[in-house]
Amino acid sequence: GDANQSQASSTSKPENSALELNAQQLPDFKLTSPDGRELSISSFSDKPLLIVEWASWCPDCRNQLPIIQKMYEKYGNQVHFVLINLIEPDKETAETADRYISQG
Repeated sequence: GDANQSQASSTSKPENSALELNAQQLPDFKLTSPDGRELSISSFSDKPLLIVEWASWCPDCRNQLPIIQKMYEKYGNQVHFVLINLIEPDKETAETADRYISQG
C-alpha cells in the first residue's frame, strides 16, 4: 500500500541533521583554552573528537553537561572532549562562563 511507500521515503532522510555531516572534513578553526592558550582544532586529530557547544543561560546545555561529564570519566583517554562556550556580549561573557564552570 501507499502507507508503506510514504513511510520509506520519510525515513530516507536522517532525523538527526548531524548525521548529514558524516564523513565530512571538519574545517580547521582556532579555540582559546581556559588558560588563554590558542589551540587549533586540527591538533586534536589523533583521537575521535566530541565537540559540544554550550552557554550558561541555555537549560538544555546545562542538562547535558552532567551526561558529558560521565562520558568523559568513562572515555576521557580515548576521546577528545571539546566544550565550546559561545561568548556573546549581551548574554554570555568569559566571566559568566568561568563562574558556571567553577560552580559545576
